[in-house]
Amino acid sequence: MAYLLALLIGLSCALQLPWVMVQGGGWWLAPGGDVAQSMLGHLAFQADGWRFPLFRIASLMPPQGVNALLLDANPLVSLLAKLLPGGPHNLLGWWLFACFAAQPVAAAYALRGMGERRIFPALAVAALAAAMPSLWFRPMHPNLCGHFVVLLALGATLRLLRGQPGWGMAVAVLLLGAFTHPYLLAMAAALLCAVPMQAAIARDWPGLRRAGLALALALGGTAGLMALAGFFGAAAGDRGFGRFSMNLLSPLLPQLSGLFGGAMLDATGGQYEGFNYLGAGVLVVVALAWHRPPRWMAALLVVLLGLTLLALSSRIYAGPVLLLDLGLKPWEDIFGAFRASGRLFWPVGYAALILAIAALAARLRPMAFGTLCMLAIGLQWLDTAPLRARAHAMMASPAAAPPPPSFAEALTAATRLTFLPAAPCIMGAERDLAQSLALVAVRLGIAVSSVPAARMPAGFGCEAAASDAVETPLRPGELRLVLEHAFISRLDARLLGAGVGCLGALPRLCGEGLGTPLPASQPPAMPIRGESVDPRPFQAHGWAGAWNAGPRSTLLLPAGGGTLELRLRGVALNPGGTRVVSVRVNDGPASEWRLVDMAEATQRILLPQGPVRITFDVPRPVDPQRRGLGRVAHRVGMQLMSARLLD
Repeated sequence: MAYLLALLIGLSCALQLPWVMVQGGGWWLAPGGDVAQSMLGHLAFQADGWRFPLFRIASLMPPQGVNALLLDANPLVSLLAKLLPGGPHNLLGWWLFACFAAQPVAAAYALRGMGERRIFPALAVAALAAAMPSLWFRPMHPNLCGHFVVLLALGATLRLLRGQPGWGMAVAVLLLGAFTHPYLLAMAAALLCAVPMQAAIARDWPGLRRAGLALALALGGTAGLMALAGFFGAAAGDRGFGRFSMNLLSPLLPQLSGLFGGAMLDATGGQYEGFNYLGAGVLVVVALAWHRPPRWMAALLVVLLGLTLLALSSRIYAGPVLLLDLGLKPWEDIFGAFRASGRLFWPVGYAALILAIAALAARLRPMAFGTLCMLAIGLQWLDTAPLRARAHAMMASPAAAPPPPSFAEALTAATRLTFLPAAPCIMGAERDLAQSLALVAVRLGIAVSSVPAARMPAGFGCEAAASDAVETPLRPGELRLVLEHAFISRLDARLLGAGVGCLGALPRLCGEGLGTPLPASQPPAMPIRGESVDPRPFQAHGWAGAWNAGPRSTLLLPAGGGTLELRLRGVALNPGGTRVVSVRVNDGPASEWRLVDMAEATQRILLPQGPVRITFDVPRPVDPQRRGLGRVAHRVGMQLMSARLLD
């Protein structure tokens, strides 16, 4: 009965979501930001064929492709949608509906983990959890609305700590988190670590062996399935540990409150990720229930303390005041995977609610407990009213402008869409336009060159993607969308191909026979064979005089044949080191040069016939002033001293 009543509370909350959004309208018609990223992956996975690894999407960021999890595409829901006939289907609205409906049920399950099985405490915790501010703030990240996963993990942990069965639910929540969002998996795994830790504290060595083995099997099995699904192996995402943190006052100080007002606490420009205000009702019950916890919860309290410290990060702010600064190193290297570490407080907030309701239910008479809970629920509901209104308004209407009709029409005859610069390398309205047009392309079954992802495929780089887009001919059926003015002057029919034209001023969509034809520049004269020449007329992307100015630099020769001899020197990260340069001629295989730091070297490149494009990729170029080279370039990895064309 308690679960049924909790479900009714959840359904009443879920029905407050815009029904048009649940059915696939509203913001899904032209989403922006992370919502667009999730929907791109969700639809592209369904439109793509079956592959191994299972969740690899080959049509996005070809030829490597990208995994659905890295796009926040909710692989589990995407897989269910792909199994339905007549797709692709947008089930993400139904996922959001399920998240809000399941939240109170999961809260009742967590409370029962404390041994409290009466109906009225279950209803109280269900209603308060349904109005948690951190949940109603989160629809901008649809997959992270799965807070019920955290509550289920908490309930399983409490049962196991009390010696009751719970490993079945533990395995279920680990798998659910793994195939929904990595942060949910991390929170669930952290909570479950309290079980063997408590056995160790109690010196229960047989219990430690049993719990440790069970947890190892559960985590190992989950990791194995994730590996088979292709969730590992991507390059690191943007760093943010220390910025996307929680403010120390965030759980306690009213923010976006319907009772007290208050702006969001954000001392770093990223602490919206750590928005963890508990709400007036939850704060009342937590304050009144304060007591010394039982010994069997010692390990869980240690885990919750650890999650709190991670949420605060290595730079702890109380409001605008920096209380403690431990720097970013080595913490960013250790915990960098949790760039938005402020989210890790969610289990702490829910644990505080569960423990408080259990304590008050045990301590107070039923009439006093009921009166207090009714007051707390009313306060919580009023306090979260602005957040509910904000979420409703956000989900009810499109978040971004649709792409120009002429652009969408041009895509109907295309086979590939390329962004210049790449979509992960831009922000704001330009990224929204790129993602809106990418959604049109996905619905048409067209490959898309780049999409923002939590972690990028290995080898991706903004400079490399930009140089490829302005210096290589268009493939048959390819369109290139130019999103920044700096690239307009570099569009050249000599490089992109004869007959290439463009629509619009900025943004500008370019393709074969499209709009106004591009002019073609005159190529530089080829050097006399056997003589040393100045390579600057042939330098294209990423050069500052003789110095490469970034990870990607290129040479463009109007004709090939013979051998190009280059005299150069590498600039390593540290004195006496080695500089590795990856060199590729046209679309051929890459070769690797290892240059001794600051020492001259001669390298030869065999040139094919026809126009030649040589790319030099330098991982982690160094600040030249750090190496005593002056302001020769923004970043350097090598210096090209001279070139000679041999027969």
